[in-house]
Amino acid sequence: MTNVRHIALVERAAGALRRARDAAGAPEEFVLADLQDARGALEEITGRRTTEDLLAHVFARFCIGK
Repeated sequence: MTNVRHIALVERAAGALRRARDAAGAPEEFVLADLQDARGALEEITGRRTTEDLLAHVFARFCIGK
């Protein structure tokens, strides 16, 4: 991977998966929250989910609708 944002998102997903693994045996809400965080990070990489920061970056760099 060469995209710094993608690397950070993969690291975030990996950390969330480690937390979910470590929370095994805890109430399922804790595990599910970590799994949802990992999924969200991976969806940002694939484009299924976007963040406000990413949208602001895109609109700042490209003249859309002018």
